[in-house]
Amino acid sequence: MEITIQEITAGIICLGVIVLVIICVLAWKTLHYTKAFNEGVISLSQNAKVFTEGVRNLSQDTKVFTEGARNLGQDIKGLSQSASTLS
Repeated sequence: MEITIQEITAGIICLGVIVLVIICVLAWKTLHYTKAFNEGVISLSQNAKVFTEGVRNLSQDTKVFTEGARNLGQDIKGLSQSASTLS
């Protein structure tokens, strides 16, 4: 059985088509994973913003609590002075 030029050419064309299909599949998968990775990074960025806002609110709450505790201490001191004056 002899191999002709047409058979060799057909084989090369077939190999080329197979390689192109593999390249297309790899490119599609890469784009798919890149898109998913990008969405993950965006989600992490949004979560970091929410976390930063939460920390800022916690800091403000701590300041308010500290001020309230200071005011309570002053009120207790005033009550103590009033009680000692009444005695």
